[in-house]
Amino acid sequence: MPDHFIIVRADQCVYGRTIGLVVEMKRIDGVPSDFSPEQIEWLEAFSEIYDVESFGAYGAKEAIAFVSPFIINPKKYDW
Repeated sequence: MPDHFIIVRADQCVYGRTIGLVVEMKRIDGVPSDFSPEQIEWLEAFSEIYDVESFGAYGAKEAIAFVSPFIINPKKYDW
């Protein structure tokens, strides 16, 4: 099961509809082999769901870079 599930409400989403973001976190100095086959399977399964995007992030900055483009005015949030 991924580490983070983020719901972006329609009024805060750049697409104008509610979407789900799923993030699996790994250490910033991680490598692709850090993802277990089960974690990859979960991310792929979530990515097949309409209005859900999934991502494997190495560190917080990479996770923020994935999430920010979906949010209207992300700079107002205290990341």
